[in-house]
Amino acid sequence: QRDPLGRPATKPPLQPWLAAAMSAPGGRVTWFTEGLPAALAVLATALLAAGAAGRWFGAAAGLLSGAATLASPMAVKHVWLVRPDSVFLLAVFAGALLTWRAWDRGKGWTWVWIAAAVVTLAKTPFGIPLMLGGLLAAPTVRRPKAPEGEIDAAAAAPGKRNFMEHLIGLSLFTLIVVGWFAAARWQLGSAF
Repeated sequence: QRDPLGRPATKPPLQPWLAAAMSAPGGRVTWFTEGLPAALAVLATALLAAGAAGRWFGAAAGLLSGAATLASPMAVKHVWLVRPDSVFLLAVFAGALLTWRAWDRGKGWTWVWIAAAVVTLAKTPFGIPLMLGGLLAAPTVRRPKAPEGEIDAAAAAPGKRNFMEHLIGLSLFTLIVVGWFAAARWQLGSAF
């Protein structure tokens, strides 16, 4: 992607790719089709916030968190200015929820790595620490125990399963991120 002056854009490509997909049926880019991914990302973030807060803290908390997300001045600003920040917000928040779920269940780390790749393509790899930041609370929370009579497979052999999930996830992360970077470098040359 390029900026209005024809120089290679400084942000990764997820927002422009989504805008291009929204613009393809009409055959041209409009302000609406370019801004639609940002608006949908804010809506999806609000729905995720409402669902997570509702599950953990009750329906009222879910409703308030979803409404607060939609009413956030920054969210409205980023939709209006068609910036990649709302897509980045969704990627980081979804990644944080996936990270907490993987820690809680002892499995699902491959999805965390894929989310990290999406965060990187949305804006920057510096979003990955934000995504993983919820794990700082992990030592203060007891992991749920398996129901009586059941064997917790993740607790029985967590090392081997988690190692393979992390290996597969890291491989996918590298393939996605380095693949995009190499393709952009190949197409744009030294200007990239």
